[in-house]
Amino acid sequence: MLVITNKAHFMQVARFARSQGLWDQLKQTLRNMSDGEGNVITLYPDLYENCFAVSMDYNGYKCNGGLIYHGQAGEVQNGSVSLVPSGGWSVHT
Repeated sequence: MLVITNKAHFMQVARFARSQGLWDQLKQTLRNMSDGEGNVITLYPDLYENCFAVSMDYNGYKCNGGLIYHGQAGEVQNGSVSLVPSGGWSVHT
């Protein structure tokens, strides 16, 4: 289950994703995160533009992190570090 705490922020990120041709990638990432019975993923606005803070509860196993926008492949959008650079969004815990 996906819980969106700030719908205005989510809609702004969704519009941005569509404008960049990355809506399908964002949807798939959210789907992968929340797949599974009893899983609860809660999205909050993050300090960085087009990113989310995330609370994840996988059947009682909880962790926090972020759904971070890394820009198009090769761009640097924020202060996150990734061992395998990629474009679009990825989960950081």
